[in-house]
Amino acid sequence: MSIRKGVADFIERYSRQLLVIGIEKQLKLSSSRIAIIGCGATGSSVAEALARAGVGFIRIVDRDVVEMNNIHRTHLFKEEDALKRMPKAIACRKHLKEINSNAEVEAIVDDVDADNIQDIIGDVDLVIDGTDNMDTRYLINEACVKLGKPWVMIGVERWYGNTKLIVPEKTACLKCFIPRARTRENVCEILGVMPIAINLTVSVALSIAIRYLIENEVDEYLYIVDAYEAIIEKAYVRRNSSCPVCIHKQFDFLRRERENVKILCGAKAVKIVPENRIELDFAKLTNSNIVKNLMVFDDNVAYGVVDGFEVMILRNGKLFVKGTTDKSCALELYKKIVNGVTK
Repeated sequence: MSIRKGVADFIERYSRQLLVIGIEKQLKLSSSRIAIIGCGATGSSVAEALARAGVGFIRIVDRDVVEMNNIHRTHLFKEEDALKRMPKAIACRKHLKEINSNAEVEAIVDDVDADNIQDIIGDVDLVIDGTDNMDTRYLINEACVKLGKPWVMIGVERWYGNTKLIVPEKTACLKCFIPRARTRENVCEILGVMPIAINLTVSVALSIAIRYLIENEVDEYLYIVDAYEAIIEKAYVRRNSSCPVCIHKQFDFLRRERENVKILCGAKAVKIVPENRIELDFAKLTNSNIVKNLMVFDDNVAYGVVDGFEVMILRNGKLFVKGTTDKSCALELYKKIVNGVTK
């Protein structure tokens, strides 16, 4: 493609947006790097909108697969994705590339924890929260404060949502205005959510995210969305002068010791991490017949059924067992899978 044709295609693709923000700011979007933590209804909606807007690099991180109950509250996923049990991050990447082939999209199928979060967000300009639990949000908050990375918090349940841009050293961090959270599971599974609440909250979040990317505009408000009454309110949030995270740099979630066997919040699933670094041989796994209905994605992650339990297997030896919170049961499945397929 000639340079002239490339420029013409660029101007044609973003012609309506260019009338609003101009070429210089569109180029800022094209050079922006985003990490989205969680690729459910919120994360996939954010990813789709940013790809359409022309963001140049999008990293998507999620440990789960697409299920039928995702379809009614997402725009991006299809029934075929659920039937194939496709990992959400990989399905999201596939559809984003169909929308904008010029965007660089990286899919990471994994759980976000203290061991990997700094690597995940270390080279991006903005982090966006697509999670469903406060523990992960506190972890994102600490990592972003430590590395000086801005991030957008998004929370949605039932008819309601809230969102806020958090810029270290300039705005209140999450811990400033939510010093502690009630211990509870995945809000979508307990309280449910209306798709319109997701759409409205994500639209507000995208507005503050794009304004930050193209203008470096620091927004210090917490936006509160009531989709039932179609009301959006905002509250000014000041930094807490005694905040343990952004003032005193106490990173309790980042310092948590790794749990090699962990029950996942709200998912009725167990995560197992090998004590020592290993690499699984997926060719041997395919030929072993241990995992039924085995599907391999990107030669890096496999999904199937072992003894009636759905399992996600990563090449680095991590295993996610769905349908149980019994650690002993999960460990037995892990041993059955890993024995004989380690390189």
